[in-house]
Amino acid sequence: MTANDTLIEGITRSDAHPALLDPSTGDVVTYAQLADAVHRIASQLAGTGVGPGDVVLIASVAALGFGALALLWRPLLRIVIHEEMAAVEGVPVLAVRIGFMVLLAVVVARPTFD
Repeated sequence: MTANDTLIEGITRSDAHPALLDPSTGDVVTYAQLADAVHRIASQLAGTGVGPGDVVLIASVAALGFGALALLWRPLLRIVIHEEMAAVEGVPVLAVRIGFMVLLAVVVARPTFD
């Protein structure tokens, strides 16, 4: 039995129990409703060609993007505040610009695999 099977089994055993509660409105979503929504969204994604491997790809690109942004944020901030001063302080302005453009391209690009 996989972890996913165990999770689904646990959800089906407690269908009527609340899974989510919105305290501001009092709305309750049961485990059964949550499971239906998850299956509906998964079916819609599968219909567009998204599969389990794509989720890993998306998560990997996001993690790399956040890592790159963590490295670039200080130089980017210095460049935004005063580009010439940043260059005097030793910030490689052109390299940071190119790195940021590549980061945006990787995050925004929609990879297609045939």
